[in-house]
Amino acid sequence: MLLLVDTMREEDETLDDYVRRYCAWLRREWAGLSAREKEFICDHVINNDRPEPFSTLLTQARAAGLEVAPGGARHGAHWLTCFAHA
Repeated sequence: MLLLVDTMREEDETLDDYVRRYCAWLRREWAGLSAREKEFICDHVINNDRPEPFSTLLTQARAAGLEVAPGGARHGAHWLTCFAHA
């Protein structure tokens, strides 16, 4: 079994749109962080994160002989996805 916890783009979302959406959400909702801390995280996201849509990850999993297993969950851009041998 493979448990994947990561961010994912919407199927029709460009990387630029994802970054804008994610950073807007982070700035709005992550109340426990200072503005400087939020900008540090957004800088990391902008320069380092390259999330794929679920369909891309599913194609990669299937190529490795895995299928989606029960138990996944989603919170905004963050996903918990379970893959297991078919």
